[in-house]
Amino acid sequence: MSNTDPINSNEQYFPEDRKILLGSLFLYKRQLIAQQFNKRGIPLSWRAKIIHMRRAIELEIDRGRLDLGKIHEILIELEGWGRQQIYLYKFTGGVTIQNQWLDKDWVENKVEENGMREVFNVARPITSLHQSPLYTIKYQQAEGRIRFIWVQNRTKTTREELEDPPYPEFAPNQESTALDRIILRAYRETLVRDVTSFDWNINTGEAMIMIRKLRGTKYKDERDKILSDLKEILPVADFRRLSISNLINNLRGIEEVVMPKVKLRSFSNTKDVLALTSGTKNDLSSNPSFKNILQTHKEDFTGIDSFVRWKIRDNQYIGIDLDAKKEDDHRIAIRSQEAEEDVRLLLQRIRTYCA
Repeated sequence: MSNTDPINSNEQYFPEDRKILLGSLFLYKRQLIAQQFNKRGIPLSWRAKIIHMRRAIELEIDRGRLDLGKIHEILIELEGWGRQQIYLYKFTGGVTIQNQWLDKDWVENKVEENGMREVFNVARPITSLHQSPLYTIKYQQAEGRIRFIWVQNRTKTTREELEDPPYPEFAPNQESTALDRIILRAYRETLVRDVTSFDWNINTGEAMIMIRKLRGTKYKDERDKILSDLKEILPVADFRRLSISNLINNLRGIEEVVMPKVKLRSFSNTKDVLALTSGTKNDLSSNPSFKNILQTHKEDFTGIDSFVRWKIRDNQYIGIDLDAKKEDDHRIAIRSQEAEEDVRLLLQRIRTYCA
């Protein structure tokens, strides 16, 4: 199979791959799964229970109307959108460099020079546990876009009380000083693929680093490592990071944005912080006193932290955390799993308020 050939046969998979692929698929929201299948002409209702959705998909596989390659393709499209910490950038390196990156032959030579040919536009197996962290370089000349994707496999555990073994009877301990027993509790360990990416729209100059949202992660360190890994192949110095503080300052009163909480830092004393929260899902402007503070004193403070719900279409909002507490660590966190087109639409709107 060549680097650009689609995956389209179940013969390329081991028997256990089917379970792993389907298990990975159903880590996503039902709406997103159904959306992907319906887009490919395979009717699937998101309102059904997961067990029924899975049975419907497996039946299509058994009948030969759906191959595992299609599941693989859907997973690739779902991965890395939502539940991400995002750094936004704007390319400032000029037209000459952009034109080089719009030339596929030039890009392929550049990739080969940097020892990355084996992952260039390659659909690698989802199920491999031992693989290079750089999963693929997805280059789309027609769209003028390049995306570097890293994958890190980890496991997570969830409590399974129904699988607990029966408790034994109490018995004297070794010292005969007390009655005790050993209790075993069951947990399910699940393999999870964390996806991190660097995405660059070469035509518009818009770029971003997207890091999987995971408790305990030092996102600035992760960001700096990505930039270090890419500096030999990309003109990293020509990407200017956008200000999330400016974004927070510009969001007040925008009709499509609901801002239930915000933290502002005083210009006169950086240790002075003003925190406002509605205590509900309502916008802060619904409280006349808060609205007055934000309007009257907007020149005295700058935004450092906020949570907003951003309307992207009728009755559909995406919740995002805005973090600008540290000058060199401005980022956006998308809380939920979302479709790629919705994330891109949201970030497109956000960028207009970062200046």
